Amino acid sequence: MNLPVNRQRRGTILIVVLVVLLLISVVAYDYMLSMQTENLAARSSGDQMVARQAAWSAMDWLSAILEAPRQQRQSLIERSNVTDPGAGILLDPQQPGDQVDGPRFLVTSPVRTGTEDSQGPSARDESTKVHLGMLIEWDKVAPGSAHETLLRIPGMTPEVADGILDWIDSDSEARAYGAEAADYERWQPRNRLPANMAELLLVRGVQESLENDRVQDNRPDGKKSPTDLNATLAAWQEHLTLYSAERNHSRNGVPRIFLNGSDLGLLYQQLVQRMPLPWAQFIVLYRQYGKGEATTAGISSQQITLDLTQPAGFQIKSILDLIDASIEIPQEGKTVNVLSPFRSDPALMPTQLPALFDQATVQEAKRVAGRININAASPGVLLAIPGMDQSLVEKIMAARSIADGGALLRYHPIWLMAEGIVNQQEMRQLLPYLNAGGDVFRADFQGQSTGTDSLYRCEAIIDATGPSANRVHFRELSPIKWPRSNDFRATTN
Repeated sequence: MNLPVNRQRRGTILIVVLVVLLLISVVAYDYMLSMQTENLAARSSGDQMVARQAAWSAMDWLSAILEAPRQQRQSLIERSNVTDPGAGILLDPQQPGDQVDGPRFLVTSPVRTGTEDSQGPSARDESTKVHLGMLIEWDKVAPGSAHETLLRIPGMTPEVADGILDWIDSDSEARAYGAEAADYERWQPRNRLPANMAELLLVRGVQESLENDRVQDNRPDGKKSPTDLNATLAAWQEHLTLYSAERNHSRNGVPRIFLNGSDLGLLYQQLVQRMPLPWAQFIVLYRQYGKGEATTAGISSQQITLDLTQPAGFQIKSILDLIDASIEIPQEGKTVNVLSPFRSDPALMPTQLPALFDQATVQEAKRVAGRININAASPGVLLAIPGMDQSLVEKIMAARSIADGGALLRYHPIWLMAEGIVNQQEMRQLLPYLNAGGDVFRADFQGQSTGTDSLYRCEAIIDATGPSANRVHFRELSPIKWPRSNDFRATTN
């Protein structure tokens, strides 16, 4: 029996409606999936932005610490309430340190030096490395020392060492294994400091040296693996720098007194505010009369009435000149010997000399570049200093290993003499090349978003030698796993 036509049409309409509903459902489901994907992407982008801002906050945090006087830096770190260094520092100080649901940051040293002894956020003092600009200057004092210094870097060859020196020195004469402009087809030696350390990868011999040492990675084009260049650059950056410098300030953040100023009245006023009266009087008398014949018989500077109207007639070339010095002063028709209050007495030097050298200077510059941190530099870096030999380096490292938590006053390199490691003549030779800590630091900064795996990581060098800290180097890095607590060492103090 045949069905009516209208019933056949109603069946067709039902099928059409079902198909339309199915299509609408598919479109709706696709839209829902798209919105979920967009939501996840937006949240991920937001988390990544929060992580990035956390890392940048870390740079501002370290900059603020480095702007502070050196003696306050460690206490500022401790006041950050880092109960668990591996958990990082929360951006919101109101949250307990053991919570993990807030944005946080880490400040870690790019290279562990092995000299650190306490846990906490860390950064690497660039003064623990050899400044490339100073390396050229030191080579003029001790010819060949720059070549020997570079050869101490792992993987360095004589050709690359001389090539680097030819790249940055000011002349156009090639060294024994080096290369100047005529030896390059595409690049030209800068003949001054490079813009950054990576520029040195252009030096002739670097690519060839890596090719000889590289483990074959079966690349069909035969080109070098980028990781080889990165490893080479990392090794160089562990030993060399373009940025090390320090403020010419005392440990409590006050500019040191320039002893060779022309206004003796101002000099005397500055000295008596920060030093014992006999010290101030003797320094002014030395500027007026100069150094006399060595003697052990004489009077104290306190027994002399200062005449500040008498102009300065002599310069102090080195503060070491004041030690065991005497001054011949005309007094009532006869010559009187005034003895220095600064004595080479083993009982006095450990406290007297660091205090004097911390407050006074014979360098007028507000910023001093390129000196080596005697308290933290590696043996290989110490050996680069003119006048330093293996025996002396071993004595310094032994003395550093027995430091007892600050009882020894080592906030100025004069402690080498105060503790009897070197004599006065040796100290005079070493002093221009040393400091006890710089004001330019390199660190890795890592940020993490709230309760997520979103991470951001970068490297920066913070220069705090001016009125405010500045970033003089910056580059983004691939994020790494959030470090454990025992990955931290404090090196900023």
